[in-house]
This record gives sequence, structure tokens and C-alpha cells, in this order.
Amino acid sequence: MAAIACEKRFYPAWVRKRYPRVPETVYFNLEYHDRFPAPPDFSDNAMLRVYGGNTITFVNIQLACYMGIREIYLLGIDHNYQVPTQYEIDPATGEKVFITGEEVNYFHPNYLRPGEMTNDPNVARHERAYLSALAGVQRLGGRIFNAARGGRLEIFPRVDFDRLFVTISSMKNDQ
Repeated sequence: MAAIACEKRFYPAWVRKRYPRVPETVYFNLEYHDRFPAPPDFSDNAMLRVYGGNTITFVNIQLACYMGIREIYLLGIDHNYQVPTQYEIDPATGEKVFITGEEVNYFHPNYLRPGEMTNDPNVARHERAYLSALAGVQRLGGRIFNAARGGRLEIFPRVDFDRLFVTISSMKNDQ
């Protein structure tokens, strides 16, 4: 974690217990309270807590809102997973924990290595979290857009990725 060069890092507070402290890191209280099929809560105050929603995107949307960002563009979220066939049962939760093979779900071939454990990429739970994020961001006067090329995420209005950055560059030049 410390090897990544950046101005700020954001990690859940539990990371401090497992890993050495890293400079320029903001630790936040991440609360998991899975009430599926009910959607998770949405936090507008990351100093108090951020809610888990079975996807890091949900956590990051809450952090972005806390930082004052009110127009959020999601890039590269295809919302489509191939679930590994091998699994074990987590004794603490009773849920399946999958054992990965060759990586096919993420942007980098070494994101998960063969034999690593991973949680169920439960798309229905992700969608509940995204609906909560949409409502939370709208309540704060913001908007979320899906700028992915293709994919199966249809909860947020789509914008054309290829035109998005041209539009932003034009807006900056007009100012």
C-alpha cells in the first residue's frame, strides 16, 4: 500500500490493525450491516461512517459526496461477473467464499491470483447499493452517470464515454 505514490489514500479503519500505518492516509469507519434485500444506508458524513454495499464503488460514491462532488461519472463498470465454480463456506458467515482461477472479471490479470479467496460478486446486492447511492446523491442535489462502454449497469443514466472528455475540455476552454 505504501508503494503507491499518491497525495492521499482512503482506507477503512480496520486496515490499521492488519497493516503498518501508511503516511497520507485517511482512515474511515466502514460499517457493514447487510439487510439484503433491503438496500444499505447511504452516508453523507464520512467522518462518522461509510456504509458497505458489497461493492467498493458504493463506498467511493459516499466518499466523493462527502468531498463535495455532486456530478459523478462511473467509468469501466461492466456489472457482469463470471462466478468461480470452486468455493468454501466461511465459518463466520455461512456464505460461500469463492476460490479464483484465472482472472476474468477485473481490469488487470493479477487483480486476483489463482487460488485467492473472493466474495460472491452478487449483482443483486450491488444493484441495491447503487439504488441507495442514486437516492443519496440525488438527496444531496447531485447526479450519477454511467460512462462505461457497454456493460450491464442500467441503474444510472448513460453518457457517451468518448464524448464525455471532449465536452469537459470544451467547458474548460469556454471559461
